[in-house]
Amino acid sequence: MRRLANMLEKQARKVDELLKISRDQDEELLAEIKAMRKDQKASFETQEKMNCHKSLRIITYENIMKKNSDRVSETCE
Repeated sequence: MRRLANMLEKQARKVDELLKISRDQDEELLAEIKAMRKDQKASFETQEKMNCHKSLRIITYENIMKKNSDRVSETCE
């Protein structure tokens, strides 16, 4: 009977050890996922800001001039 109790105790310690390793790995993965999400969010915000600034950019006269294919002589030079 004592031998069986020792085997069960040894097995329980091994299970506890494996559970601790699993929890540690889960915490590492969660930290990595959170870091990736943070990077994605920062990237999205940066892209959103760039798009906003691009939409607010003033069009120069030269850009508009290039679009006009029917130019009147002696203008747009």
